[in-house]
Parts: sequence; structure tokens; C-alpha cells
Amino acid sequence: MKKVALIGCGALGGIVARHFDLAGEGWELTTVMAKTLAHAERLAEETGAAAVATIDELLETKPDLVIETAGIGAVKAYAETVLKAGIDLMIVSIGALADREYYKRLETAALSHGARLYVANGAIGGFDAMCTYRLMGADEVTITSTKAPKSLKGAPGLGERVLSETEDEVVFEGSMEEAIAGFPKNVNVGVATAVVTERADTKVRIVSRPTAKENGHFITIRGPRLHAEMMFCSEPDPVNPRSSTSTAYSVLAFLKNLHSPVVFF
Repeated sequence: MKKVALIGCGALGGIVARHFDLAGEGWELTTVMAKTLAHAERLAEETGAAAVATIDELLETKPDLVIETAGIGAVKAYAETVLKAGIDLMIVSIGALADREYYKRLETAALSHGARLYVANGAIGGFDAMCTYRLMGADEVTITSTKAPKSLKGAPGLGERVLSETEDEVVFEGSMEEAIAGFPKNVNVGVATAVVTERADTKVRIVSRPTAKENGHFITIRGPRLHAEMMFCSEPDPVNPRSSTSTAYSVLAFLKNLHSPVVFF
């Protein structure tokens, strides 16, 4: 039985913890961490895990795997420490990897200390196809994300702009780096697409759609010998509308796949 520690006790972390049995046999959730200890304690009471508030306390429990569901800030605060301790890490906040220098630091930390950094599919899928097409020579990658105005509310990239409650609006078009700077809680999928395909010039487009009841992501990959179009739609989490509930379940699916005698790539 491998021990798992969870960083993040919010909406997504709560789903992972409360449905941890879906990860299958071989995993045990032993520790949950939140900066506010009371938040971790509430989730710990429901799951039987230990509650901690610092990364040092988490590492003292000697987990085999740490899962992050707490946001880009948590990845940047704790990821390198976990990997340098020789512990495997799974992240959902792939937006942190938009910083290429930081990405290389995590890669080096994992290589140097015998750990692995896993990246969950999150709100989309198709990483298998993206990896395959990357090797075949994908030379044009675009992603359009469609969300309700409330899901975009508060994004730095909006400034003082008030989004329409009746009309569709294109609120952003540009590079992955610009997208994560302006919409850090909304474009994890854009960063994921750029990182997995190794196309730093991935074109990101964000559309505000007042009638949207789902977060939608449409990805196009083109190359001399390939053409793929992938669409993923999922309901926003009712507690945190900036995230899709499917992100939490992608963690559980990954754990199940990782420990299964039959692996789907």
C-alpha cells in the first residue's frame, strides 16, 4: 500500500479525498495539507487522514506520492521541495510550468533525486495523442476555451472590463505566456497543451459565453502528416467555477491507471 499526501483542501482536493476509493487498490490517503489548518482538519475528519499545515509536517509523514490541487502558487511554493526529497509529485495546476525556467528546475530536481513529476490531464484529455503528434512533427497548435462570465470574473487580464451578460465576447487572443499572466486561474489547459506538444507558440483564445453551462476547450493540432481536433466540455465546479470537476477525477483516474496491471496511454 503506497501512502499519498494531498496539498489543497478546497473544492478539487475535497473531491479527490472524498472519492479516493475510486483510485483503486494500492493507494492510501494518509495526509491532507492546507495553509489554514482548520480546512485540513475538516477534510481529515471526513477521510481519516492526518491534517497538517506545513510542507515540513507533510514530508515527515513520508508519503510515496504527493498530489497538488491547490493552485499555481502551491506548485511554486512546494514542488521543488517535494521532488528534492525524492518523493514523486502529481500536479493539476500545470499553469506553473508556463515559466520555462521553473519547469527546467523541477525537471532537474526530479532527475537528480530519483523522483518523478506527473501532470494530470485535468479538464481536458488527449495527452497521449499530443505526445504522439509531437514526435511526428506538430507545427501548429491552437486552443479555444469557452467559459461563462462568472468563471472569468476577477482575472487580471480583464482589468476594469465588465463582461456582457447577453453577448459572446472574445476576451483574449495571444500566446500561452500572455494567457497565464492575464488569466492564471483559467488557462491551465492552454499551458498543458503547449507543454505537452512542446509548442511554446501555441495560440490561446478565451471566449466569454453568457449561455455556457459548461467549460469548453477546443484543441487543434496540425502537422505535415497529421491533423487532430479535440473538444472537451465539463461542468464548472459548483464551489469554484474557475475549475472543472473533471480535474479532480482525472487525478483519481491517473492513480488507478498507474497501479493497474493494464495501462491505457
